[in-house]
Amino acid sequence: MAWELGNPFDLTGKVALVTGGGRGIGSGFARAIANAGADVVLAARSKEQLESVADDIRAMGRRVVVAPTDVSDLDQVRSLMQLPTEELGRFDIFFNNAGTNRRLTIAEATPDDWYAVHDVNLRAAFFAMKYAIGPMLSGGYGRIINTASLTSFIGMTGNSMYGASKGGVAQMTKAIATELAETPIRVNAIAPGYIRTAMTEARYHQDEFSSWVLSRVPMRRWGEPADLGGTAVFLSSPASEYVTGHVIPVDGGWMGA
Repeated sequence: MAWELGNPFDLTGKVALVTGGGRGIGSGFARAIANAGADVVLAARSKEQLESVADDIRAMGRRVVVAPTDVSDLDQVRSLMQLPTEELGRFDIFFNNAGTNRRLTIAEATPDDWYAVHDVNLRAAFFAMKYAIGPMLSGGYGRIINTASLTSFIGMTGNSMYGASKGGVAQMTKAIATELAETPIRVNAIAPGYIRTAMTEARYHQDEFSSWVLSRVPMRRWGEPADLGGTAVFLSSPASEYVTGHVIPVDGGWMGA
């Protein structure tokens, strides 16, 4: 392979797109792959949040494009998948990370709640992959990394809608990886454990809940977005050439305990 005489984790010359890239897990993915050499297109709803992450990436000497996008609008998703090639010349790596949650029990949830979660977490994720495949095939290299969840595997009260969507992400990762296995595109997912982000900050400060999380995590701490960086770089890189269809927990040992 081309990297056998060099660094298999080097992403220099590669172009990545990260949805949900303005904060939390997505911003961690973006910083990690930029640090490994990739140029990055950042997408999220908030331009202000995107610019903050973009400044960090520019400071690394990388090219970066900011693309405010609402992924619940499939027309915007289709246009976004063309942007890496249009702006930076190619499209190699896609972190399919945009997500949302409404923590409600089945008794509390409405059809609108269901669609709000699934339109972003599952429908948008599926069609984003569909629209990314063509540009990746044209470039001869593709790495799609979906964001799954612990709830892809286990049930949690108040997370039935979110868990259903993330279970779907895990299964479509496996199915689409199989469909594309004879192409240059590899499809995998990262399933984060409890990572301290803006989305989880309130729960982090709930003593009873946080103590419960720590009791389940062998490392006895919450994760940070940077803890996902090594897995993100590996799955983006030539080092993962023979890896596809996997959902990899990054959870401090929760799923292994």
